Parts: sequence; structure tokens; C-alpha cells
Amino acid sequence: LLKELERRPARSIEDVALQFLALRRTKRRPVDILSAQLPCGAWSNQLVTAVPNAYSTALALIALAHAHPAFEIEQAVNRGFAW
Repeated sequence: LLKELERRPARSIEDVALQFLALRRTKRRPVDILSAQLPCGAWSNQLVTAVPNAYSTALALIALAHAHPAFEIEQAVNRGFAW
């Protein structure tokens, strides 16, 4: 099941965050979550749009809370909460 999750392409930030949470024991880096953050600090539901979304932002923040602490993660979380 974990191998299938690793291979499955993410279609939304929900997919990215839930995949990260499911695979967090593999020490995976949250690069996809960090790169999807909008300049305003929020996350959009769809990876190709730039419309901030509270649900997607909350889900991304939950996933980042389970990530290995790093400076760039802390900055992203602070920007997400500020949004």
C-alpha cells in the first residue's frame, strides 16, 4: 500500500498532504507541500490554481506539524498561520 502511495501522482494539496502523512515514517521531506504554498502564505486546493483555501491551508499545516523540524518548514508554518 505504501509503495502505491509513493507512485500515485498527487492531484491536489489534499493528496499531497495525506500522502505525506501516510508516508511520514519514511523520513520523506515535505518539498511538495512547501513548493505549493502561495505567496500570501496559504495553500490552494488545486496545485495549478492560486486561490487560497482555508481547508487546504489547515491540511498542509497539519502535515507540516508532522515533518522533521527545519527552518524552511517553520517559516512556511508561520506564513500559513499569518494568512
